[in-house]
Amino acid sequence: MAEPAQVPKVWSALLPWLGEGKLKPVVFERVFNGLDEVKEALTVLGSRGSYGKVVVSLANEESGDEVRAKL
Repeated sequence: MAEPAQVPKVWSALLPWLGEGKLKPVVFERVFNGLDEVKEALTVLGSRGSYGKVVVSLANEESGDEVRAKL
C-alpha cells in the first residue's frame, strides 16, 4: 500500500455503506465444495479464472451445519 495512513480513513468511510447494504462484496459464482476441491479453487485463483471472492464450502460433520471459508 502506497499510503498506509489512509487505510483507517478509507475503512471508516466504507464500513457504514457496508452496514447499510449500499456496498456488497463480489463473490465468484462457483462455490467449491469440500477440501477435495481446494486444489481446484487455488488453480482457478492462480490462473485468474475468477473474480471477487472464491468460496470453499465445508460441512461440519458433527452438527451438519455448513461452514464457509473464503480464499
